[in-house]
Amino acid sequence: MNNHAKKYHPGFRGLEYIAETSVPLDKISPLQFNAGEENTFVASYKRLLQITGSDVPYWYLMAVSGAAFRLQIHCNSWRMNSPDILTGFSLTKHLFNAFGVECECEWVCSNPEKIKIAREKILKNIKTGLPSIGLSLDGKAYHGLVIGYTARDKLLAIDYSIPGMPHAVAEKLVWCYHIPTKKKEAMSKDQQFAQTFSLAEKLYTTERERTFHIGFDAYDYWYSTLTNPSHHDPYKDDWLTIERNNGNHWIMLNLIDAKKSSAKFCLEMEKDFPAFASHLQTLAELYTSMTEILQPLLDRRIVRPHKDINPARPWTKYERRKQALALMEVKKLEKAALEEIKKINKST
Repeated sequence: MNNHAKKYHPGFRGLEYIAETSVPLDKISPLQFNAGEENTFVASYKRLLQITGSDVPYWYLMAVSGAAFRLQIHCNSWRMNSPDILTGFSLTKHLFNAFGVECECEWVCSNPEKIKIAREKILKNIKTGLPSIGLSLDGKAYHGLVIGYTARDKLLAIDYSIPGMPHAVAEKLVWCYHIPTKKKEAMSKDQQFAQTFSLAEKLYTTERERTFHIGFDAYDYWYSTLTNPSHHDPYKDDWLTIERNNGNHWIMLNLIDAKKSSAKFCLEMEKDFPAFASHLQTLAELYTSMTEILQPLLDRRIVRPHKDINPARPWTKYERRKQALALMEVKKLEKAALEEIKKINKST
């Protein structure tokens, strides 16, 4: 235990706990939205690696995991869990394997016995300075890190709810934990490069995975639901309407975040893989163009969350069609990107 132990930390609802933390909080950069790390699992994993001594850029983790190349939408419309890398075509194992971390995935889903078993494993890790990744640590559908425990026997986490501040884990609301078990040899950079584009091709060409549309099929599904006037009434306050409105916004945020990551990866890899420089340059240009098409949808509030949709500020058919047409433009560029990716895969 380090000298950051036994320090008071604010918890939920103004409570204070005497906490034992696995690492000093000043060594962990805050998890926050609108900071260029919208994929909450990848952002949490980045900090897990930092804590274990590896500083890997977010955009690199997004690419190697495949998350930078995946568009996925739940077939029951625009569900908030669509971009989560745990769902549908799961990418977590690729992320852990690439950097030599073995872990156990524990779906606890509010089951008291499963929570107890997972808690024991998590506490054992914390006492050796190793955090675990949890989904819904504050009762919301985002990932974060379990980094300590309290004198009141509460697990302590950091996530997107209060950037830079720990809070007590809402254990009965947690869905899943990823608990590291041991470190092994990481993949070489060549292997990570090969995995990146192998996954990218699969994610482009797979149409469905369980209850999710993937790749080009997801673009078509998103277009068809946006242009269908009977799809849903965006002004209702029932849970499904709220989920769909927020989901449409959240999927778009994550898609733009993914395109920025893929463009950055391709640009950065040109110097490390000169044999593929022309393909990588073309890909970087394509992904940058995709971002330039999609970003104005957010900047001009054409795509926005449920709280900003109401009769006084309606989400019009015109706006929905504008979004749909932009997605079709991006789909054309994605097809061109796939051809470049295939060329890289033939030579790796």
